[in-house]
Amino acid sequence: MSDDTNTEEQPTERDAPEGDQQESSDLGEKGQAAIKAERDARRRAEKDLKSAQTRVTELENAGKSDDEKRTAALKQAEERAVAAEQRLRDANARSAVTDAATKANAISTRAVYALIRGDLDFDDDGEPTNVAKLLKQAQSDEPSLFRASNGSGDGGAGAEPETRNINDLLRASMRRG
Repeated sequence: MSDDTNTEEQPTERDAPEGDQQESSDLGEKGQAAIKAERDARRRAEKDLKSAQTRVTELENAGKSDDEKRTAALKQAEERAVAAEQRLRDANARSAVTDAATKANAISTRAVYALIRGDLDFDDDGEPTNVAKLLKQAQSDEPSLFRASNGSGDGGAGAEPETRNINDLLRASMRRG
């Protein structure tokens, strides 16, 4: 039986904690509880699916010879290896693009990754090879995804962020303006 569905418990973007701060402020306690319940239900369903797939495989293999069982097991192992290599390539690509996009002052590394991921090339080890080229292209095609510079954020005043707040900066700019 071919197992095209990824049923292993892998963190997904839906489970990623990156948006939790925004999520919790927007959804409130009931919304958070609903999201947690949905994620728990999905995990249970994936676990049940994997169990059912295992049982189906056992039933399919019941009438097969030992040689046929080994062949089927080898095919499944090869499919899992290909899927694992793909997940590793994706993780390597996401990491490389995120690092490069951060250094290039990207406003949203996720948006940059989404923009260039389809054009990534990989070496034999699964490492992306053309991230810098694609990032330069993204900067020229979509400059709104990047900050102009990596300045101090206080307009060159040189103060530590703890010593000045936004109101002080606004008052100072209004006096100058």
